[in-house]
Amino acid sequence: MTAPSTRYASLEPQSVESDHIARRVGYNSLGAADPRPKDAAASRVETSRLRNATVYTIERLAALIREQVGEPTSALLTQVAKAYKLPMPGTYNGVDDINTLELWLGKILRWMRLYHVTGPDRDAERVALLGSFLDGEAARWYTQEVESPTRAHCVWTFEDVIASMYSRFIHRASAQTAASRFMASRYSRSKGIAGFFSELKEQASRMVEQPDKYTSKRLFLSGTPGGVQ
Repeated sequence: MTAPSTRYASLEPQSVESDHIARRVGYNSLGAADPRPKDAAASRVETSRLRNATVYTIERLAALIREQVGEPTSALLTQVAKAYKLPMPGTYNGVDDINTLELWLGKILRWMRLYHVTGPDRDAERVALLGSFLDGEAARWYTQEVESPTRAHCVWTFEDVIASMYSRFIHRASAQTAASRFMASRYSRSKGIAGFFSELKEQASRMVEQPDKYTSKRLFLSGTPGGVQ
């Protein structure tokens, strides 16, 4: 029994490594979502595009994890956190929405960083703590796949668990929404111009194929009061 890998170095659809990655994180379940027969060439393009989106997003989540908790932090942060009585992070229930998953993960990582649950030596603690921040289908999945004596993989890293959760709960439709959300972003008085710009940047960062500067600038200008139409 081995732990699944989250080292997604290659995004090339035809590479041996990306095929291996896709299988290990459960990509086949995404590819099998539409059972209708397709033209072989179109099917290969669709499969490559979905694989790229899956690998890109999981690597981005892994990079966030390494940035926030990969290296040990000062125990002084824990004293500060306790002094301010910081609230516990919320839970994730397995909802099929990448934004919800990322916001939840960000809160978990922030809490772990402040409470000194950081560095390679405390990775097992991060895996154990994660179960306390799950409910619903996500909690059931964690119990079966990570804790159960009959689990397929005996040893999990924190990155592995998050990658597998993404594969299990974020399906094709949600994985493709970044581009749609980017194009649908609109200015509103409540969030202001700065908020609109921040939203565009956030959605663009989630896209496998980053929008060019012209597209981003035109969308921003056309969406602001008095902008280019």
